[in-house]
This record gives sequence, structure tokens and C-alpha cells, in this order.
Amino acid sequence: MTCLAQNTQDLIHGFAHNLDHTRAILEGYINTYPAMAPWREYLTMKPMERFESLYPIDRACEWRDMHFMDWWFKNNIPIDYMYTNAAIDAILANGDTTFLELMVQNKFPMVHSAQGINSALANGHISILDKFLDIVPNNILTTSKAFEFHNGVLHALAKSNVHSAEWFFTFFGHSDIHIQDALHSAIDSNNPDTLEWVFTNEFQFQTIKTIELIPLICNAAKYGNTAMLQVLKDNIPEFALHYQFQLHSSRDIEEYPCETATYHGHVNVLEWLKVNELDFDFGHMGYNHVQFLAHGCDLMLQWWFVYLQQQ
Repeated sequence: MTCLAQNTQDLIHGFAHNLDHTRAILEGYINTYPAMAPWREYLTMKPMERFESLYPIDRACEWRDMHFMDWWFKNNIPIDYMYTNAAIDAILANGDTTFLELMVQNKFPMVHSAQGINSALANGHISILDKFLDIVPNNILTTSKAFEFHNGVLHALAKSNVHSAEWFFTFFGHSDIHIQDALHSAIDSNNPDTLEWVFTNEFQFQTIKTIELIPLICNAAKYGNTAMLQVLKDNIPEFALHYQFQLHSSRDIEEYPCETATYHGHVNVLEWLKVNELDFDFGHMGYNHVQFLAHGCDLMLQWWFVYLQQQ
């Protein structure tokens, strides 16, 4: 590797730290070496000799720096089209349709990017998905590939980007995402409306036995949001009956809802469980375990002291 190529490689690696400085030096190279620009030698290296993750276009797309990309295209700087996926991923994740249009105008190849589509779904960037799918050749979102984008839908629910999930349903017409996974993601949003939405849509929902209530209630208890617990209760038939059955018949329970509520300091969740007559199955653990979980929280310890005295 020549000294010039090494300098260029160091420069492009440094792109991640100072974009304007990079552009200034590249402009100097253009003026000094018009016939044999150093980046040409850099881009002809073997793949293992460079760091694709620091390729300038990837970072420009990630940072949504249109000025840099416009400058890059106007100076006809070669692009290594072997590594375009990271750039597409970044564009879709950012949801910047204007940036996408700039790339298309300059004939930047639009390639299949499951990661990028999942990121767009998760972040709620539906408009850029519509534009992207109008551009890419041979529609990549076939029904058989729906499973590739399940993670995007689940992350969208966790962020309360329900419109992303709606877009997914509209595009594919169905979902093989199991309702257990969808409910967990919706609970992670800490938004009762998102959880309610899951129950009203076509997630794979065979029988009530397919839903494991204890992990769901533990997940909701972690956030201390009793409205989430109420949505579960209102939408799952015979909620209390199935809760008690699973509580006393399963040998795989790793954590009980009352443990989760105690550990996270949510007395309101304990009250909700008590009012709804949902058995704690906690008596065998005793007050010592309560003290361990409560981290010395006086309010929590007082609640448990009164509760255990009543048993």
C-alpha cells in the first residue's frame, strides 16, 4: 500500500469523527491529483483491508448529511457498490424521504434491506417505506417474506408506533406473529391503548391456553401501570380462572407477579392483585424474602407486614 493510499484510508476511517475536515482534505486531493485520486486506490483494496463499517457514505446516510452526499456525487467520487446495504439501512432507519430521493436521483442502487425495513417499521417511518418499495425492482415484500419483518412490528408496538403494525397488516393482509409476543411488546410500550389495539387485530390467537398469563402480568407489574393489567383482564376471557390454573399447575414459573411488583416498588400493583382476588402463591417464601425484594422500602415492607398478618 502506498503512502498516499494509507493516508486516504486513515482519512476515511477518521470520517466518523469530523465530516467537514474529511471533505476539505478530499477536495485538496481532487485539486492535487486529478488523474489518480487516492480514493481510487483505496477502493480497489481487498475487502479485508478496509473497514466497511466506516465507509463514508454509510456515515453520511446515518447522519443525514445531504451536503456531504451532494458534494460526493457532484465530484464523481467512485462508490463501492459492493457495500450499499449499510447505507440503505441508515436511510430507512432515519426515515428521511428527501435523502432517499437524493440517492435515487444519483442512481445509488436500492437493494433489499430487511434490517432497514425493520428499522423503518420500528421507528414508525411508513412514508419512506412506501417510497422505497416504489423504487426497488421486483417487489421484495412478498407474503412468503413477511416473517422477516416480525421484529420490526414488535419493536414498533414497544414504541407505540401502531401505524407501523397497521401498515404491515395492510400490506400482507395477515400476521403469523403470535399474540404472546405482540402482547409483551405492547406492554413494554407502557401504553394501554397499544395493548388494547393488539387484542383487536389479527395476531395469531388460537385458544386462551396459548397465552401464558404469568409472564405477561409480571411484565406489566414491572412498570407499575395497573391500567395495563386491567386491559389484560378485560380482554382475556375467564382471566382469573386461567390465572389461578396457570399459577398452581405450572412448574416453569420463574417469577411471580407479586415478586416483580415488590422488587420494583409498586404497591399499587399488589393492591390490584389483591382487589382482583388473584392468589399470590407467596406464603411459602415468608417475610424474609419480602425484605430481600423490597430493598428496605418502608412502604412496601409495611404493606407486606399487614398482608401476611391477615393470612
